[in-house]
Amino acid sequence: MKWLCTLLSFLRIPLSALLLVDAAFWRIFAIVGAMSSDILDGYLARRYKATSRLGTFLDPLTDKFFALFALGIFFFEAKISGLEAIAFLSRDLFLIAFTIYLLITSNWGRYKVRALTWGKVSTSFQFVVLIMLAAGIALPSLFYSIFVAFGALSFRDFYLHLSRSTN
Repeated sequence: MKWLCTLLSFLRIPLSALLLVDAAFWRIFAIVGAMSSDILDGYLARRYKATSRLGTFLDPLTDKFFALFALGIFFFEAKISGLEAIAFLSRDLFLIAFTIYLLITSNWGRYKVRALTWGKVSTSFQFVVLIMLAAGIALPSLFYSIFVAFGALSFRDFYLHLSRSTN
């Protein structure tokens, strides 16, 4: 079962190639496919206790790759501004800040990596926004501030998870 979960995670990489086709149908198909593989991968890994250390890192890594690839395309097509893209990635920027915090405080080895609630919410919201961009729906710049809030809440989740795992 672990191989199937790993395959589902890897599937997001070739799906990202469909985003190169400048057609709403194929882009939405790719995004929904990436969302579906993410959901199914997580469900199967939990349901059949098929989690692995590789999967723990691979799943969010392929999510990030897919989102960054899509974001890059939409940025170069001027469907999203630079500031909107930074806001879109704010959860990841908070994650980088938390990683630096772990390194500075020597807690790197104590932190158990796992999916947390606000990270899941943020990833889901990213996929929804990508679908809207693929469909040609323009969003007001202020809308992207929601990502900053999700990023801050994710940072809070990371910190609380660290506090629980070190006590």
